Amino acid sequence: MKNARLLLVLWLIFWGLFACSHQQMIRKPEFIKISEVELLDINKENVTLRVRTLFHNPNPFGCSVENTTFNTYIDGQPLGASRIQGTLNIKGNENFELLLDSRLLLASLPKVLFSIFQKPNVEVEVIGQTILVTALSNMTFSFHPKSRVAVKNRMKNMIRTKILSRLTESRSISFPFSVSGQ
Repeated sequence: MKNARLLLVLWLIFWGLFACSHQQMIRKPEFIKISEVELLDINKENVTLRVRTLFHNPNPFGCSVENTTFNTYIDGQPLGASRIQGTLNIKGNENFELLLDSRLLLASLPKVLFSIFQKPNVEVEVIGQTILVTALSNMTFSFHPKSRVAVKNRMKNMIRTKILSRLTESRSISFPFSVSGQ
């Protein structure tokens, strides 16, 4: 009789746990801040920027993030659509950093450069989605962080060195738009 009661209680607990939706048991990561925007590379084909975003995993268990796709904007100007290849493993109840690399659309280059040089900080916005993979299930969630980020002198100096010095040397640059010195 005691075994039957114990079995009944365990069955009720088990049923109660799984009657709750797994979407309610697993919470999506919480956005904390965009910590930095870095200029990774400037070459003849493109400009690559990295947006460092900080999130918190509110779940008591570890999980992974995969198949992340996103669009990045600086002062409303689109940098382009990007995708993170691979998986990021994150620990339970801890902060984690998502590194979002974007290749700059050449059409938005003049406006983005103007924002970087003319302002002490820029508004950085990322719109994306990713899959949160746990032992219980997978969950797709969207994220839309937006923050004002200070423009560092290191970024301005790199742009001056790599792009503007080429402009002054050649007096023109061959992007889809025309800039020429006269």
